[in-house]
Amino acid sequence: MAFTILDRALDDPGQGEDSEIALVGADGGNLELLTKNAVRDRSPRFTADGSAVLFQTRVEMPRSNWRIVVPRSVAVR
Repeated sequence: MAFTILDRALDDPGQGEDSEIALVGADGGNLELLTKNAVRDRSPRFTADGSAVLFQTRVEMPRSNWRIVVPRSVAVR
């Protein structure tokens, strides 16, 4: 199962509202972080063949008030 986890749940309180993408086994074990960065990652979904997780990342645009959401993917081992 893929899900979003807030950094403060990972004992990383300095990251504010930052969130990461994680995987966990069907039995609730084997937590694996797929991302670890300073941006908000969210909405994970597996590809149809299960080989990757697709998700969105919110990126702040420097020197503006803009924030964009970009699609990203991470291969699953």
